[in-house]
Amino acid sequence: LQTIPHNYVNGVCTMCGKRDESYTTEGLVFTLSDDGTYYSVTDYTGSAKEVSIPSVHQGLPVTSIGSSAFYSCNSLTSIILPDSVTSIEARAFEDCTGLTSITIPDGVTSIGAWAFDGCDSLTSVYITDMAAWCAIDFGVWSANPLYYANNLYLNGELVTDLVIPDSVTSIGDSAFFGCSGLTSITIPDSVTSIGDWAFYRCTNLTSITIPDSVISIGESAFSSCTGLTSITIPDSVTSIGEGAFEWCTSLTSITIPDSVTSIGSYAFQRCDSLASITIPDSVTFIGYSAFQRCDSLASITIPDSVTSIGDRAFDSCESLTSVTIGDGVTSIGEQTFENCTGLTNVTIGDGVTSIGSSAFYGCSGLTSIAIPDSVTSIGYMAFYYCKSLTSVTIGDGVTSIGDSAFFGCSGLTSITIPDSVTSIGSSAFYGCESLTSITIPDSVTSIGEDAFSGCDSLTSVTIGSGVTSIGDWAFYYCTSLTSITIPDGVTSIGFGAFSSCDSLTSVTFENPNGWSADGEVIPAAGLADPATAAKYLSDTYYWDVWTRT
Repeated sequence: LQTIPHNYVNGVCTMCGKRDESYTTEGLVFTLSDDGTYYSVTDYTGSAKEVSIPSVHQGLPVTSIGSSAFYSCNSLTSIILPDSVTSIEARAFEDCTGLTSITIPDGVTSIGAWAFDGCDSLTSVYITDMAAWCAIDFGVWSANPLYYANNLYLNGELVTDLVIPDSVTSIGDSAFFGCSGLTSITIPDSVTSIGDWAFYRCTNLTSITIPDSVISIGESAFSSCTGLTSITIPDSVTSIGEGAFEWCTSLTSITIPDSVTSIGSYAFQRCDSLASITIPDSVTFIGYSAFQRCDSLASITIPDSVTSIGDRAFDSCESLTSVTIGDGVTSIGEQTFENCTGLTNVTIGDGVTSIGSSAFYGCSGLTSIAIPDSVTSIGYMAFYYCKSLTSVTIGDGVTSIGDSAFFGCSGLTSITIPDSVTSIGSSAFYGCESLTSITIPDSVTSIGEDAFSGCDSLTSVTIGSGVTSIGDWAFYYCTSLTSITIPDGVTSIGFGAFSSCDSLTSVTFENPNGWSADGEVIPAAGLADPATAAKYLSDTYYWDVWTRT
């Protein structure tokens, strides 16, 4: 019987396909271990599309692919790893954008973080010995080569319904990142934690059950799972990480168990189909943008256990009509309910002390609001452009009304400013076109720039005795205002304060003496006459800054 010899070309027999274990692609750089027992591939200087790594170099085994060894080898499309390799170190093939597939040998026991990060063309990863792989790292499933891998192959077979073995105790960071081919997954009771980005962008995953053993769900664990419609969170979970379910656009409902104490920032951001959610009494903190752009969310009750609501927590929840804020909440963050255009009913708990900037900005459907006595400050643009707001009750605890707080509230017909208020910010009531009368209490010391500018229905204004300064353009274009009294305590009136007040015919100065306009003395006799004073203030000296000494 005649034996036909192998005919190796570039390390592969043209007759039978057998690989020459000693063949080395030109350009590979080998580094000897400190103990002199093995070699690692630490760099590649060649440009071949197909690279073959030998099992032996200079008589010693090649056992590892070093950190960043093939970093940014854009021309590389395939690589053959010998069975001698036991480890692939961190970032070994990072940014190998042309690499399409790879087979992990049976002997590999560890793969470093981000080993295949940026391998945009990598569509399949072959792991031939699944049982051994699951036992790596003390039961941690951390298959980083799955990063950017759209399909998961085990034992050479495409996997869509994955059952994780009982030996696994945790699912590591980015374990199934981008595995869009997965449609279902079974997590065993042995698992206690789900790592950051674990199932990120598993777009065809429709449902998942998290076992009672899990105590934490990591950052962005299920982010962008756009096919996920339902999920069960067990009582064992105490925290929902940042972005955990962000962009789960098909998620319609979720139950948060009583064990959860915090909902992380972005946790449910852009869950467009989420129509309802119950926040249990155990939750104390709702993070930044936690429910931002949940377009289908109709109502929300924040329990008394919650002490703070993060900035933008419910920003742009356009279908949200009703909000109840529990008594435990002490602060409503900035832009918390911004652009919740369908919001008509808000109940603010008695524990709230501050309403943050733009908290209800653009809530154009809001018709009324009662601000409790516990609130001490109304923030910048807090109710900006709440066009349907007709009445506001401000509690006796409020000391300051922030700049532009009620800017553009064109439906506001009346408001009572309590005696506790000491300052009215710039543009606080700018463009409140339906406001007919206002009484500024004696407690107020300053009226900000443009505070009532454009309030063209305003016919009656009472300025309290405590006011010392009236800001620039404070009553600009209040075209219906016919008369006003300037108290004795006022020592400065900003330029244009009563400009374009076309109906103003009577201004009474309680003290007409000592006034000047940009340094020019204004005759006291003229200011003593209400008609003349009106002309001076709205016409003759309207562009000047008035001061009294």
